[in-house]
Amino acid sequence: MVQILNKIIMIYGLGIAPLLYLLSFIYQKKHKNVILSWRKPILVIPTIISFSLNLTFFILAAFFFATYFGRIEGIKIFEYPAEKMHLLGFNCIIMMFSITLTYLALQNYFTQFITTSGIIITKWSWEHFRFIENKLLWEQINDYYVKFDYPISIFTFITTQNGIIEKIPLAVPFYALPRFEQQLESQLDFIQLQREQMKGIFQKQKPLNE
Repeated sequence: MVQILNKIIMIYGLGIAPLLYLLSFIYQKKHKNVILSWRKPILVIPTIISFSLNLTFFILAAFFFATYFGRIEGIKIFEYPAEKMHLLGFNCIIMMFSITLTYLALQNYFTQFITTSGIIITKWSWEHFRFIENKLLWEQINDYYVKFDYPISIFTFITTQNGIIEKIPLAVPFYALPRFEQQLESQLDFIQLQREQMKGIFQKQKPLNE
């Protein structure tokens, strides 16, 4: 039983977890021209779970190694030979390593990106059974309103696509709020200026065409 458990832990700890982190690193680096980013509020759940699991495996590792070195007497349910107690302790260390890598990968996946061209919006699709990523371009935003609910603020963007009005929410943590508001107003003011310039050029050209 211990040998089977050891194989499973080794596959996950030295294979799956590092691969997951590598894929998340590639995912993070694929976003270009990022001007602002933050960890999504939902990440607090994996943070609590990861901390609890790592603390549990740390205590178990300390118990197994202490039993292996003869510092304490093992509980009867753990009446294994010394080499197995050492293996169990080593497995706990590998689990702490893999949980940490998995958590770091989740940090990369649950990062909100704001780019020079728009806001990266990620939604879960039950149809495709995965997260679908789209970009809300600055010029697609017609209006927005904000609901302040410390420690996060919910921005709801109103956009029209294919004649359909759509509301797109975005959660912004308090520490990123000032910079995001600054970027949002700056980008929308720039878009409005461009629209006014294009409107002025069109109005000047219209009498000539007539």
